[in-house]
Amino acid sequence: MNLKKFLPGIFLLLSMAVSAQSEKRTSKESEISVSALKFETDNLEELKNFDWSMIQDMFQDNETDEEITLEFIYENKSETDTSKVKVGNFTMKFTGKTSEVDKLIESMKKSFKKLEKITGESNKN
Repeated sequence: MNLKKFLPGIFLLLSMAVSAQSEKRTSKESEISVSALKFETDNLEELKNFDWSMIQDMFQDNETDEEITLEFIYENKSETDTSKVKVGNFTMKFTGKTSEVDKLIESMKKSFKKLEKITGESNKN
């Protein structure tokens, strides 16, 4: 009679142990977002020939209200500058929301065109 009580007890303990070890796994998708682009150079030609479409691709997976920063840094390492207008070290930094990335790009482009106009005119004279 002990065997009749013992066997169901063993099966009950085994089934509880097996079900206690089962683990439900939930998969979480990790979200990656880009919050800043920082571009450093010592060559003005690199700034003039920058690929602007790359910026839109970088921020396309961000939430529309996420803050982003575009920063361009120029360091003039030239010992001598023969032009009339010397361009020193500078940083251009624009901040806005991901939904405004097109406006930020246009602002950067305008700034670079003004810089190119200034340096281009000084080289002509």
